Amino acid sequence: MGNGSKWWVTLLQGVIAILLGLYLLIGGNQAAVYFGLVAAIYIFVVGLIEIFRADRGSVGYYRGIVGLVVGGLLLILAAFPFLSFETGFLIFAIGVIIVGALGLYASFFARSGRSFDWGPVLINALLLLWGIAIIFFRTREAELQSVTGWILIAIGAILLLWGFFGRSTDEETAAVEAPQEVAPIVESVEETSTDETN
Repeated sequence: MGNGSKWWVTLLQGVIAILLGLYLLIGGNQAAVYFGLVAAIYIFVVGLIEIFRADRGSVGYYRGIVGLVVGGLLLILAAFPFLSFETGFLIFAIGVIIVGALGLYASFFARSGRSFDWGPVLINALLLLWGIAIIFFRTREAELQSVTGWILIAIGAILLLWGFFGRSTDEETAAVEAPQEVAPIVESVEETSTDETN
């Protein structure tokens, strides 16, 4: 999990991804109309969360900025459609590929002292796959909608598992660290009582 991140933020991201994926899969024609908007909202929200939970200047922070810019641009394009559907999704695909590539780089080379974790690797690999799928299927909207729905559900499931196990790790870390924080207080009390008896 991210530095200083909370497990419930990861769970929230997972729930959002699964709900959006299900909407794309079972929403039918209505989902097709709002397909670009759904994708834009997802990348925008993930970018926003990433900016707030990552350290300023870290790879995660820059990933958040890319997500925010790409998602924001697509939201503007959805409101004022002056580019074609295909062009908008090409921009989205490039943004998702950059976010995934930066995430993989951070997972392998810029962990900032954190231990290696498979959750981010799987999620960022799926983001790369999503970007490639958008480029490949961008002329076939129905197939792209289905592929995107399944990828979002897979991302959401990984985030839920990662958040759940992150919660367990956070609780274990807190339990282990608590006695270490109490120990100096106990020692100083013992020293004080020894000085008073002398």
